[in-house]
Amino acid sequence: MSTTMPDAAVVYHGVKGRDELNIAEDLALFELADPEAAVRDLDPITYEVIRHRIQRIDEEQANAIARVSGSQVVTAAQDFNVVVADEVGNVVAVGTYVLWHGVILDMLIKAVLEMRSHDVGIYDGDMFLVNDPFLGAGHYNDVAILCPIFDNGRLISWTGSMLHQLDVGGNAFGSLCTGATDPFDEPRPFRPVKIAEKGRVRPDILDIWLSHSRLPEYLALDLRAQIAGNIVAGRRIKEVISEYGSETYGAVLKKMIDEADVRFRERLRTIPDGKWRHIEHVDKAAIGDDRIHTLQLTLIKRGDRLTFDTTGTDPQVGILNCSHGGFRAATMFPILQYLCFDLPWASSGILRNIDYRSEPATIVHAEPPGLVSCAGATGIYLSMNLAQQCVSKMLLSSDELRNEAVAMNMASWTLMMLSGQSQYGAPMLAFMMDPMAGAVGARPYKDGVDTGGIIHSPQSSQPEVEVYEQQYPLLYLYRREEPDMGGAGRWRGGTGLGMAYVPHDAPVPITIQTLAHGVAFPNNQGLAGGYPGGTIHYQMQRGSRIAEVFAEGRIPTSPADVGGTEEALDFKGISAQEASDVLFVRTSSSGGYGDPLDREPERVAVDVLDGYVTAETAGRIYGVVLDNGQVDLAATEKTRAGLLEERRRRARKGEGSWAWHDA
Repeated sequence: MSTTMPDAAVVYHGVKGRDELNIAEDLALFELADPEAAVRDLDPITYEVIRHRIQRIDEEQANAIARVSGSQVVTAAQDFNVVVADEVGNVVAVGTYVLWHGVILDMLIKAVLEMRSHDVGIYDGDMFLVNDPFLGAGHYNDVAILCPIFDNGRLISWTGSMLHQLDVGGNAFGSLCTGATDPFDEPRPFRPVKIAEKGRVRPDILDIWLSHSRLPEYLALDLRAQIAGNIVAGRRIKEVISEYGSETYGAVLKKMIDEADVRFRERLRTIPDGKWRHIEHVDKAAIGDDRIHTLQLTLIKRGDRLTFDTTGTDPQVGILNCSHGGFRAATMFPILQYLCFDLPWASSGILRNIDYRSEPATIVHAEPPGLVSCAGATGIYLSMNLAQQCVSKMLLSSDELRNEAVAMNMASWTLMMLSGQSQYGAPMLAFMMDPMAGAVGARPYKDGVDTGGIIHSPQSSQPEVEVYEQQYPLLYLYRREEPDMGGAGRWRGGTGLGMAYVPHDAPVPITIQTLAHGVAFPNNQGLAGGYPGGTIHYQMQRGSRIAEVFAEGRIPTSPADVGGTEEALDFKGISAQEASDVLFVRTSSSGGYGDPLDREPERVAVDVLDGYVTAETAGRIYGVVLDNGQVDLAATEKTRAGLLEERRRRARKGEGSWAWHDA
């Protein structure tokens, strides 16, 4: 495949340097007199002490946010992230929460510097709010609060956070506007505005911000949580500067970025040069759409430089899109997790060695009037899929790093957003974070992790059922691991989640918004011959017998147990749930690694015993025949030989992968 870009395409470098920024001349930036000498003369013990303190400051900022916010999205699921950056926004420390929330913030800090240093100015005690995806935010719900840190009148550092705020406007409760057809259906983007000025929150800007939300109380708490996080981090940074001096602090920031740059280039040089490609097909771009849409990524590695090239990706369409900033942030997740697992996460240093080739007005580089309110569950997830598959394929070419490759993890967020009135008589929006359990893909030497979390959000967690039942008008029937969900392979992918719930003790109907891809066919691909994981499924049992089943003293475990009329819900749409309707959901899982016929039969038998694989799948996919739970070796050998011969027959026919169905 040619990687030559069309004339309209643009090469975007990973990070914008100080000399490229358009900053007001009267903004006094901290600058080392002799940067090379300052770094060279830095005492190594002092460097390590301050570097680790910066990382702890990042964590303390995150803890402050989680303690102040009243949203389950934050307090239970940790759907946010925090950073510390240098004076021009180069990120030196990223938190261990939603990774793309953190690595995107350098773009937003630089936007503040370029857009606000000339007009309203940037001063000690100021904070800026921005949620514009076309400047770098993920989608409109992802709100950044950014805080400059000054020392003796000089801007020396930044701290900030990005947090998913529950409702910021638009034509849908929750602001993920699946029915949008026009940008004015979506929330209003806030370009950088000064939400706090010289240590005081601006009531005029606060009123404007809260007036866009159906849940202003939650929004106000989240905003105060982010402000509190910045205050805590800023106070700690000033303590470091007071103890060690601004010159030492500035030198440490520079060395953290330089060290990440140098060590990342060293790692890249251990990997053979090459090109790796992944194509992602997506089912449905909007309500009523029945087309398939294509995204494509080629990862090019030359020496100590990477290029992400999106040639071949479809034009922006429906609600699938993300901005270039969202795409860039998405690609950094596998870079940090798979390539920089033991390196400093100073993302701006790593980004020095990465280029992005993309054509504007495509799904991964949307431009106005492209729709991006759903990007956090569509375009950014799709971009992460592309990037993690290409990075894993690249790692498989390296003898030293091949065991760091991971088959596709949970490839789609299985959105369930419930709105209506709570059991307490108040307006209710439940952004169900159950899919945070996630599933981790298989690796070249071991199985994936069943409901093991979301790998792009290492410290996030799944809220407890009891918490949701207390806060929202729901009664769970079950939340469990589902069989046959993990991708088959020599090493099995981690299995996904299944759940079912019914309205309880509240007015009905409850409005349910669903949003996912990987429903018509799987997106959670395997590696090296591994199979994809299972598909997402939303199923409503209308007019069920749930009340009678409870009265009989039984707990239902399947749709058949409750009866009623089965309805497959639109997976990009809005529906209603009545008191007798039971919602059954199956989330995304992960891909397998290697040929399933190479998996030891004894491992398959254990999977069947543990409920991760059914006996039918053991025979049909793995070729393992069980007799009362024990492996029948002779029958297994015969079955596997037959499956191999069937593959050869299909290959000889040359009629396409699925032609054998008609033979």
